[in-house]
Amino acid sequence: MNDFENKNFYIIGNEVAKELRKNYNIKVKKIFRDSEDLTGYLKNIKIKKSNFCYFSGNVENKKFIQRINRLKIKYNREILYSVVRKKKFNCSTLELFKQNKINLILLYSSYTAETFLSLLESSKLKNNLQKIVYLCLSKKIASKMKKEGFRFVFHSEEPNENSLLKKLYEVI
Repeated sequence: MNDFENKNFYIIGNEVAKELRKNYNIKVKKIFRDSEDLTGYLKNIKIKKSNFCYFSGNVENKKFIQRINRLKIKYNREILYSVVRKKKFNCSTLELFKQNKINLILLYSSYTAETFLSLLESSKLKNNLQKIVYLCLSKKIASKMKKEGFRFVFHSEEPNENSLLKKLYEVI
């Protein structure tokens, strides 16, 4: 018997749910598109406020935490994995940018978009990469890129891999 038996799981993303079911035989109570979708659901149910456990990586989803705090949901956060932020582009990437050999960039999260923007800033490449197509997993990520002045920004209809691939085929 594993620690997950007899517990209900609220999962963000079909792929995550599929992997958790396969690897841990867990009971998925409900699957959500994104953290906003989950927050809306939590707002409308009576959850045992001391039994909510939030599994994540070391990069905190600050907006999600703010929303569940506003709902006065008590939670424990368990960090399952770590993400290490790059400090600079590697030389081969810089060379590809300078040679205009990269014409499309996929951005999977707000965190990767922020990291990418930070790397652009430190390498002073932002103005050079305005003509690249940016394909984002969600509208929220796309709006971040547009706000930074990028014009060729697209996003998938749903924040999942299949929708992103569909949009990729439309864009290329």
